[in-house]
Amino acid sequence: MMTSVRGPAPRYNIGLVAWELTGAIQAGGVGDVNRDLAINLRARGHKTYCFLPDHANVKVEGRRDALGYDLWAMVGSERLHSKISRASLPGSGIPVFLIGSHEGLFNQKIYWNGEENVKRYIFASKIVPAAVRELQKGGELPPLDILHFHDSPFAFSPAYIRLTPGEGEYFRETALVGTIHNGGIGYQGEADLSLYSMTGLPAEMRYMLECDGEMRLIKGLSFCEMLNTVSCQYVRELQMPKFGRPLVEWYQLLAGRGQLIGIPNGVSGWDPKQDEGIVNLRSESDEDIIAYKAANKARLQEQVGLPVRPDVPLFSIVSRLAPQKFGLLMWQHDGMKTLLEHLIANTSMQMVVLSQAQKGVTAEEYYEKELKFLAERYRGRFAFVNRFAPEKEKRIYHCGADFFLMASEFEPCGLGQLYAMRYGTPPAVVPVGGLFDTVTRERGFVAKGPFTGDVAEIAKEAVATFDNKPWLLQMTKADLAYDSSWGPSMEKYEAMYARASELKRQRADF
Repeated sequence: MMTSVRGPAPRYNIGLVAWELTGAIQAGGVGDVNRDLAINLRARGHKTYCFLPDHANVKVEGRRDALGYDLWAMVGSERLHSKISRASLPGSGIPVFLIGSHEGLFNQKIYWNGEENVKRYIFASKIVPAAVRELQKGGELPPLDILHFHDSPFAFSPAYIRLTPGEGEYFRETALVGTIHNGGIGYQGEADLSLYSMTGLPAEMRYMLECDGEMRLIKGLSFCEMLNTVSCQYVRELQMPKFGRPLVEWYQLLAGRGQLIGIPNGVSGWDPKQDEGIVNLRSESDEDIIAYKAANKARLQEQVGLPVRPDVPLFSIVSRLAPQKFGLLMWQHDGMKTLLEHLIANTSMQMVVLSQAQKGVTAEEYYEKELKFLAERYRGRFAFVNRFAPEKEKRIYHCGADFFLMASEFEPCGLGQLYAMRYGTPPAVVPVGGLFDTVTRERGFVAKGPFTGDVAEIAKEAVATFDNKPWLLQMTKADLAYDSSWGPSMEKYEAMYARASELKRQRADF
């Protein structure tokens, strides 16, 4: 299984189990991270194999449908059928095994709530170990050293493997690892406790997945040898009621025994000297940096219909309209209906927002309506680009702005600020999660706290800094020099895999 190249450093066969994977299908930044993790592990000599639900509209290369394995899983009283297809992640050659559902469980949108969502999470979590067994028997997959699960959709799988007779023995030499991209309320795999019978586990094991009178599927990750979340600060925050409730004690237990650690996400690409869709940076000279930022600012202003004015600061926001990301900007502030309107009306800034609401999500549709209203009321000052954009189209929003605003209530890692810094755009952020870990006063603006007044203060500070061109240039250069590559994080993932493998060997010997 595990091999060694260039000395003692181990190289692993790794199965990455994810609900979204950019290049195949994406709902947000988690898809970017899953893709980058697979690609960067492969580049470092590991063999990576991805497992992904066969969602509607999934895009892959070299697809071979129905490899011949008929797989079944009991979910409650239903016997559900799956077939596995093999393909590769576009542009990478990395194998992707697609988990099909004869009953059409993956034919709707990627995420939703309710009993059907729990049903498909449990179904997919049970099919993965069955698929691994059959693919290995058929020679499609080598023995795995690591099986790495991402977030609550597959969190039940480790519990199922370890608690089901026969499964634990088959995976005796495979270390289980989990990544919690978001562990707060709404992301814990919450479900009515009456749905526990869907799992097929003994009634006396219910407490393993229960908390606060509900089932929390994310607790299935307890059965992994090692867990990580996506920033060091977020490990600390999950142990606080504001961020980790009602699982605070569980997070404290995991962190206290060294089972839960923080590994920040990195960024692949986003190169100011090579990327398409922007005016490229020619060199690190002051003159070229100033010209590069000015050209991209003018391009963005023209593209979104704002007056091309080099003399006013331009802020951008690229975000989902989820309350955690956008709610603070929609709060009342200083007599105005929203903080966002206050910023536009009471400073000299221009602002552009790139986002789109999820259909049927009330809060997001309300935010979208407010943004459209602001775009009409402050025409020439505020632009709302109401759509979801792929990476190539988003680049100019991170590159062309003078400042990039992230007023998140919580942000486990955050990628937007990393993309902005790659392009030399100082972020203005609330001090939570990965924003706390990556943005300093040398590279951006950090609010004192998570309140509207704190965000208004850093926005005004940024507007004032816009007129201090020497200091703004220093911030831009500090952002361009910041190393947000995957290299340091890859070393930490490899160390976590090594630790998980050692723990697994110790338990097997015992």
